[in-house]
Amino acid sequence: MTVGLGLFLFELLTGMMRERIGGYSEYLLYFAAVSLSVWGLKELIVSYWPSLAQRSMRFRLPTEGALFLIIMIVLFVGSMIGKSNTLMMVFALFAGSLIMNGNMAFVMLRSLSISRELPKRVMVGEPFTVTMTLGNGKWWLSAWVMICRDLVRHHQGSLRPEIVFMRVPPKSKQRGHYELCLHKRGEYIFGPTTVDTRFPLGLIERGVSFAEQAQLLVYPRIGHMLPSWRSRITHASELVTYVQPQSGPFNDEMHSTREYRPGDDTRLIHWRTSARMNELMVKEYRESRDRHLLVIVDVWQDPKLNEANVELLLRFAATLCLDQQRNSRETSLNVRLVGKKTLDWLGEIGDGQTEQMLDLFAVVESTTNSNPQPVLDSLVELRDKNRRVLLLSTRGKLIRQLIQQSANNELLNGEMQVLGIAPEEIGQLYDDQPH
Repeated sequence: MTVGLGLFLFELLTGMMRERIGGYSEYLLYFAAVSLSVWGLKELIVSYWPSLAQRSMRFRLPTEGALFLIIMIVLFVGSMIGKSNTLMMVFALFAGSLIMNGNMAFVMLRSLSISRELPKRVMVGEPFTVTMTLGNGKWWLSAWVMICRDLVRHHQGSLRPEIVFMRVPPKSKQRGHYELCLHKRGEYIFGPTTVDTRFPLGLIERGVSFAEQAQLLVYPRIGHMLPSWRSRITHASELVTYVQPQSGPFNDEMHSTREYRPGDDTRLIHWRTSARMNELMVKEYRESRDRHLLVIVDVWQDPKLNEANVELLLRFAATLCLDQQRNSRETSLNVRLVGKKTLDWLGEIGDGQTEQMLDLFAVVESTTNSNPQPVLDSLVELRDKNRRVLLLSTRGKLIRQLIQQSANNELLNGEMQVLGIAPEEIGQLYDDQPH
């Protein structure tokens, strides 16, 4: 665009082409200058707003091409001023090389296709591989020195990985790979993808954009709970009394059967097993202290601090929820994340449900709103006398104080257990490294 405008202004101010060659040459130069300007404007728009074109051709003049163009302009101006046919011939050779480079690159970029293969979910700090497949649909011409640039976007920044395909034969495909290791939790968008080439002379870079996109969720790192956590939660359960509906005369769960011993309660006799074993068998019970668990995570970010505390809290909460699912199959687990938006996982059972829970931990956004009322409202809304409530917050002390102050207002009843855990306590209960 700059070259076109420069040629237009140069001829308009000096009239050199009209004086040296004639009137028709002046109009030809004006046409070339306007064409270059319009083309440059189109390339500028596409480079800044690639979403405007689903598949668009791009043009860029590298440093080598810019220097080559400056030399061409000097030769052209010198031939016009000095009326030198030799300089004009050299200028024509330079111009031919530049035009041939651009046209060759344009032809090789036609009939290309690109596809991407990547996992749907990964964990923070876990390396993974993305596979790009470049297809050449032309019948007779290979695609040489193709640079595939992918765009990986996150709300905190972006990455631009590259793959170089040296040669893709006609009617064939080539696969390339790049490896990523992402250290930020959240949702990542892959695309659009560009394929560029400078072949054969490196004077002009042309490219084509592909708007296909893909999504990747990055989970917080999953570690493991330390024995001190199990001790703490068990000790807390023993200190809390609660009412649990009973289906029979015993409050415990049946564990196994054994032989009848003198003094055993006759109500414990399991008659069906006794008939099969031809001797009296009694039911043996074990005490069950497991209760249904509700985990409420207050994803609050102090504006004066970095996000390390929030990420630590989410890693701890995700590990805790997975540990609860593995070790307490007879109880249910519900999760609520209170951030910019309130996200709920209702403990559904089925294939892929654990991934759906971790998806919420990946996409939840922290809030800087200092009002803790949404957390207290969640306690009131979800309270259940047969369910333990575990409240995790980066402002644990404040939440504890508010809960104690509101206990007289029946925010919480005596049958509801709330454990507030601050970030400084997490290191004693949780190990960041997986088993």
